[in-house]
Amino acid sequence: MTYRSLWVLGLGLAAAASQAAPVCEVAALIGEARSGSAVLKAGSGLNVGDELQTGAKSRVRLRCVDGSSLVLAENSQLRIESFSAEGSERKDARFFLRLGLVGQKVSAGGAWTLRTPSAVTAVRGTEFAVEVPSEDKTAVLMQSGSVDVQPARPQTRSITAALPLIALAGLMGTDCVAGKGCSAAAAWSETRIKATLDRLSGV
Repeated sequence: MTYRSLWVLGLGLAAAASQAAPVCEVAALIGEARSGSAVLKAGSGLNVGDELQTGAKSRVRLRCVDGSSLVLAENSQLRIESFSAEGSERKDARFFLRLGLVGQKVSAGGAWTLRTPSAVTAVRGTEFAVEVPSEDKTAVLMQSGSVDVQPARPQTRSITAALPLIALAGLMGTDCVAGKGCSAAAAWSETRIKATLDRLSGV
């Protein structure tokens, strides 16, 4: 094979990679949402590394290739850290919620992890909401299924066996504070549950 042939082949592979199907797409949108400088609309695709930001009085629903969905409330910032799948079968998905509120409906499949600055959640098929009102606080509300919540390590922000694990099931919640850990699983008041879910409704 000549040098020119290798060069043309390399260009073709690069073009194919750049045209790879997105791992999630905008299914519905109220108000304004951006990924970097790009203004998003229904049908916009998102790939690994993209960070989604919603504006005031805005909500967006994402649909991912595995059938899972995420809803971001207003003034939220979410980054897709990694997402691997074979067809519609998820192998591993990782997200980082920097600020705001996100509801998730996770299909059965491989690992699904959502980090925040102060906590890490890990699930396998469930529906739950995570809120980051400030960098040092995280609240997690279970709706159905089960989820494990751990405080994030101050340095690595990753799961470690040395930190206590909070298992949530049913309609339970926990509040995590950086440097202080997570509260025991407990039922939230109807008022708090309604206020949280209302912010995710409508899309």
